Order: sequence, then structure tokens, then C-alpha cells
Amino acid sequence: MNSSIFNIAIRFFKKDRLFTLINLFGLSTAISCVYFIALFVTDEMSYDNYHKDNIYRIALERHFPNGQRSYAATPMTLGYTMQLEYPEVEMASRAFQLQDFRIENETNEKIFIEDEILAVDSNFLELLSVPIIAGEISALDQPYTLALTDEMALKYFGHEPALGKKLVVNDTIEYTVGAVLDNYNDRSHLEFDFLMSWNSFPFDENSSTVWVAYNTYNYVQLSEDTGYTNFTDQFQNIVIKYIGPPVEAYLGKTIEEYEAAGNLHKFFFQPIDDIHLTSNLQFEMQPNGDIQYVYLFSIIGMFIMAIAAINFTNLSTARSVKRAKEVGIRKTLGSTKKELFLQFFLESTAICTIAGVLGIVIFIFLLPEFNELAGKNLLLGQLNWFIYGPLFLFVIAVISIISGSYPALFMSSFNVVKILKGQVTKGKSNHILRNMLIITQFAISIFLIIGTLVVTEQVKFLIGKRLGYDKEQILTIDNANQLGTSFQSFKNELVNISGIELVSSSFQIPGRQVIGATFEAIGRPSTERHQSGNILSDKDFVNTFGLEVIQGRNFDINRNDSLKVLINETAVAEVGWEDPIGQRIRQSNGVEMEIIGVIKDFHFSSLHEKIRPLIVQNYDLDNLENQQIFPSNISVRLRKNADVNSVIAGMDNLWDRYVTSEKLSSVFLDDEYKQLYNSETKFGNIFLVFAVLAITIAIIGLIGLSSFYAVQKTREIGIRKVLGASLNNLIYIMTKDFIKLLIVANLISWPIAYFVLNSWLSNYPYDITITFEFFLIAGAASIILVLLATGYQSIKSALVNPVKSIRTE
Repeated sequence: MNSSIFNIAIRFFKKDRLFTLINLFGLSTAISCVYFIALFVTDEMSYDNYHKDNIYRIALERHFPNGQRSYAATPMTLGYTMQLEYPEVEMASRAFQLQDFRIENETNEKIFIEDEILAVDSNFLELLSVPIIAGEISALDQPYTLALTDEMALKYFGHEPALGKKLVVNDTIEYTVGAVLDNYNDRSHLEFDFLMSWNSFPFDENSSTVWVAYNTYNYVQLSEDTGYTNFTDQFQNIVIKYIGPPVEAYLGKTIEEYEAAGNLHKFFFQPIDDIHLTSNLQFEMQPNGDIQYVYLFSIIGMFIMAIAAINFTNLSTARSVKRAKEVGIRKTLGSTKKELFLQFFLESTAICTIAGVLGIVIFIFLLPEFNELAGKNLLLGQLNWFIYGPLFLFVIAVISIISGSYPALFMSSFNVVKILKGQVTKGKSNHILRNMLIITQFAISIFLIIGTLVVTEQVKFLIGKRLGYDKEQILTIDNANQLGTSFQSFKNELVNISGIELVSSSFQIPGRQVIGATFEAIGRPSTERHQSGNILSDKDFVNTFGLEVIQGRNFDINRNDSLKVLINETAVAEVGWEDPIGQRIRQSNGVEMEIIGVIKDFHFSSLHEKIRPLIVQNYDLDNLENQQIFPSNISVRLRKNADVNSVIAGMDNLWDRYVTSEKLSSVFLDDEYKQLYNSETKFGNIFLVFAVLAITIAIIGLIGLSSFYAVQKTREIGIRKVLGASLNNLIYIMTKDFIKLLIVANLISWPIAYFVLNSWLSNYPYDITITFEFFLIAGAASIILVLLATGYQSIKSALVNPVKSIRTE
């Protein structure tokens, strides 16, 4: 290859620095963004992808006469029963969540309350291919053995080997460390720090109610030739054989009559590697990801790359006309079409290659900031460079060919004499191509503006929506069950701390995962089941959380309300009571309760699900000496002008008097509530950043293009000024073509944005309405941005001396 080609390219880059810098900025920024998105998507798609084939979790879909719920947890004996009855099930294992265990090392030096513990079968490590750092796969065969993550091993034993060491659980039972595991939670839907052997616990698997209690995560491995979708149909035999008898014993109705009334138990398989992105059932171990985010970020990545590529192609084709005389002279001196093509292609490839290297540097340098933004711990090694490396080389090659070959073919086709005389016309096809690219660029930018507005408003709506209870001044104490029989004394003394207005204790807290149950209304058919949330609390709960009793009465400290309940408006409406006060219900445990009051509906779960029936049951705190289980939460309402630091200090001192082994753990309820929407907040922040970058790339490209147009129209502007055109007229002439293209882009982008964003919002039971205001704001913002991008060059050209403008060649 002739060295002059390189020299010409270098001289061109130096001469036209604006063109070079714009393209380098746009391409390098786009490439770095695509790397970030590719890494994010790769991470989300990598969850649970290291298991053996044909591993599934069994989930449950329950239908009621008035709705349906789906659970990640299923009956305790389901998996093993399936293994016994169906040869297609090769192996089964299960996990049971345990919480609030007091764990200390054998020297009593380190003591912590742990709540990420699973009781698992002995084959759990084998079935789920849990990565083992030290120990054997049979580590959980014996009672009172456990496996722990390397993070927990470091926490309890420092840098000493943990294998074979002892941990004391709940002050009494010694467990032997049988295995140390890799930090499994980072890439799994499972969430645990400890795995304890199943046979260490006295589970009653022969209980008559075990088949209607949904508290265990069941996993199975199917044979290779078993299609899980077809095999699901056989589950109905399990329902009839095992769920039918307890249902009939409890309701006095056969399973067929139960189902005929609109009730249904439907088990189904979930491929384990799909759970993180596609499962959002009740009682998931942890909040999962969302496949929609993967799709949307992938689309944004393509949008950003498309905008940068359009910028590059537009500027390359536009600048090619300016180089007409160069092409003419080189053709006169004997340059062939091949040499001209190589010249333009080399220049494009050089810019793309430099931009690619800069993009990788930016990506590596800003990865820690992106991790903080996304709330992840992404590593460079997670990208499969054998896939993404060639892919990006291919993208660079395509951009280079498109942006380099078109100008070469276009310019080399002209007659040399006409080129040297300056008689080069741009041609309709060149105009049409460039206009189509600009419209595409504008349409993508407008879509991103609308998307940013909608996503931001939805996140603000979720966090700011009134929930029907007061969360702003409530401080929640966790692990309160550590107080034992001193619980009531501690609670009574809390009220005496200055700044505290009310105190309540409960087993559940609004905003956290409230336990589910079913109930029937006495006097109605027993098959008419209603699914509800259940909160077990003391008599101060309603007042502490600012709930409104709209009918009947609240719990009364002067009455025995141990078998009395409060229900919400949704429960009244679902059952159809005209006057619910005095009515009786029977809960799934067979206990009958009397309704004494109706609470105004409030969002006791997150806004990811609609308000469902709720039962608030009184827990007898007056006789704690006779109780074996104590409430895990104490909620403290602060006075409006309370000194928060002083209150927390007083609570810490009081706690230390009663519990000496660990520090007080407390959190403000409104801060915790925001955590429910972490995924939406992170998604909104990432979307905003990438949208701003995409729009910035588009605007900078537009500045470069308008600069070129200004040069092209220099003589026309000079003549118009001589003929009396005003500054406003000249600015209009310079910007009208872009505004026309922008209007077309708005008309294209608006319906697409509405369809896509409305589809995203449909996943939320409570969402904002996409009004015309969003589109007007996006349209106005796009016009302002275009005017700002083109206005400077327009004004600059309009103010030039017309004599100088007319003399321009």
C-alpha cells in the first residue's frame, strides 16, 4: 500500500480537527457504553448457569374464586414424593429458610445474629452444583453439620482454616463445619450464608397438614428425555392423591368439589437458570432481576451505537463533497478508484480503531463508577472476549466500510473536469440517505427523552405514593425476639425515652414480606377460600402505624382480644359482607376468629402487587412468660420534633441493659421502604445516564453537521444579506431543514415510545398514566436542543461580512 495514503490521512485529520474529534468522541463513548451494557447483560444472564442440565424448581400456582397467587415455596415432601412416584425424576432436594439464629465461634469471641440460613438435604450440594472451596460434597450427611461461604468463614475464623471447626447455634447446639463454599449468592437466585443439614431439625414430615403448608423450596433433576412442560400435566395426580385428603378432612368437601368451586392447586417447573430473570413469585428468597431490563438495556446499547455510526456516516458523506477537488486532482495524477476507496476506507478504519481503543480505556477506567451506579460488582473477566471481541471488530469494519466506501464511490464516479471546475452536485440520493439517517438519529433521541421522563416519573411515583400508613417517623428494631421474657419490660421502658411517642411489637412489618394464609367466612360454603396477608401484632399496632379504623373498634388493652381480628376494606369487598362486625372467619390453621373492626386499605406489601385481603390478629403480650415464640420486631414512632440521635442513643443504652451479646439493630421504615424499589431506582439511573450520553452524541454530531452546512451556504447567506435578509431570516434558512426532519422524527418516535413504555408500565399494578404532556415535553426539548446545536453556527455565519461571504469559493 502506498505510504502517501497514510500521509494524506494524517494531514486530513490535522486539517479537520473538528470532524476528527467529533467522530472520536461519539464512537469511543458509544463503544464504552456498549461494553458497560454488554457486561451488565452478561452478568444478568449468568445467574445459575453452572448447574447440571435439567434442574428445575417446583413452584405453585393457586387459584381462588376471586383471584390467584403464585408461590416459589411448595409443600415440604413434594420433591421426594415425585422422585418416588415418577421415574422421570432422577433426584430431588430441598431447602428451608431459617432466620434470626444466634451464632458464635467455638471460642465465644465472635457472636452474630444471622438470617440467611438454609436447612438443606444432604444431596443439596450435589444437585445444585454448589462450588466447594474446602470439604466434601457429602459434608451435610450427618446431623449438626453445616457448610458456610468463604465470606462467613473469614468473619468467624479469620484467616484460619474453618474446616472441622465448631460453631455454636442459639447458645446450645454445636455444628461442625463440613465445607466452605464459594460466594454462591453473587450469581444465584438462592440467598444464604450457611447451609445446615436437614436432619439436624425436627421437621414433622408426616403431619396431616404438611401438604397444605407452603414453606420449602423443592428442586428436582429430570431425565434427559423428559420435557418439563409436558410432564407438568401429571402433577394433577399428586394434587388428588396427597392434597385431596387434608382438604377433605378440613373442609368436608372432596378435592373435585373444591376445584369445582373455583379453587385450584397447579404445580409447575421453573428451569433453574431462568428464575433470576423471569420469576417474581411470592416468597422468593431474594428480589430477582427482570428480563425486561435486559431487553431494554440491549436496545439502548444498539441505539447508542446506531447514533454514533449515523454521526460518523453523515459527517463522512457530507465532508466528501468538500474534498471534491482533492479527488479530482488525484484522479488527474493517475489515482484509480481502488486507491481512492482505500484512502477513504483507511481514514474511516483509523478513526474507528482509535475510537475502539479509547472506548475500552474509558470502559476500564469508569467500571468502578458504573458498579456503584448499578449496585453490582461487575468484573472485566465476566465478558466473553472470544464473543465480544470479534463482534466489535465486525461492527468497526461495517462502520468503516459504510462511511468510507460511499464517499469514495460517489466522488470517483464524477467527471474529472467537472470536479475541478466545482460543478459537483450532491444528488437526490445523497440527500435522501442523509435525511433518513438524521431522522433515525432524531427519532432514537426523542424516544430516549420520553423514556427517561416516564421511567423517572414511575420511580418517583413508587417511592412517593401515599401508602395509607405513616412510615416517615417510624424506627424499627429488628431481632427483638432476643429479649425473650424481658420483651414487655423493654417495650414499656422504651416509651419513657424522650422523643418516643408510641411503641408497638409485631411479627410482621408493612413493606416487608407479609405472610400469606387463607380463610373462610363462617356461614359461607367451606370451598369459598380467600387468600390474605396476615399480621400478628400487639394492641398498639394500629395507632403506632397511623392506620384508620373506619368501622367497628380497634384492639382494646382492657379486653381479651386474643381471638379477635381486624380486616381491611378489600377483605370486606371480596367476601361481600354488608356488615362485617361480629362475623366470624376460620383461618387455615382451623382457628375461628371474630371480626371487631375494619381498617382502611393500606399498602402492607410493596406496590409491585395489588392490595389484597388483610387480617390483623392480636398477639397476647400480657402472658409472655408462657410463650415460646416472641415478636421479632418493635416499631417506635418518634415525635415530630424529636432529636433522632438522642432517641437512638437512649434506645442503644436500654438495649445494652437487656441484651449484652449484640448491638441494637434498627432502621427507619421510610429508608427501608425505598429499598423495595432498588431495582427500579438503579434501572432509572442507568437509563438516564445512557440516554443523556446518547442524546449528547447526537447533538455533538448535529453541531458538526450544521458547521458543514454553514460552510456550504456561506455564499448564499452573503447574497441574501446584500438583498436585505434579516438575522432571523438567515437563522430560519439555516435551521428549517433540521426542524422539518425533527418533526418527522417526532411523528415516528411518539407511537413507538407509547407502545414500548406502556408495555413496561403494565407490569406494575400501580403506575403512572402516559399523558400527552410527556410527548410535548420531549418534542419541545428536542427542538430546543436542535436550535442550540445549530443556532451558534447559524448566527456565526449570518454575522459574517457579506462581501467576504460572496467571495468564498
